[in-house]
Amino acid sequence: MTEDEMTLFINRLARLLTSSNDVDIRIDEFLTRDEVCDRLKVTRETLRKRIRSGEFPEAVKVAGQERWPTSLINQHIYKTNHHLTASRDLRNEARAAIEEAMA
Repeated sequence: MTEDEMTLFINRLARLLTSSNDVDIRIDEFLTRDEVCDRLKVTRETLRKRIRSGEFPEAVKVAGQERWPTSLINQHIYKTNHHLTASRDLRNEARAAIEEAMA
């Protein structure tokens, strides 16, 4: 790997690690209700109940249709699975270290 390629790689990595958890239409997939159900292995009724109760994020409108950005689904999975906290904390520590190094 050349020095320029390494610099580009490090810059891209830093951008990824320091980006927010907001929806990014450049990288998110926008899933239909059936695709979300399939991915989470739940029925349409279970998904509907979880959305109504606030346990699952509501869809966004894309061309007038319900879609769930994969980032929202991933945030939900992290939020509801405490065993993933260690991984999230490590990522946040890495992000903070990179931001400090770049300052």
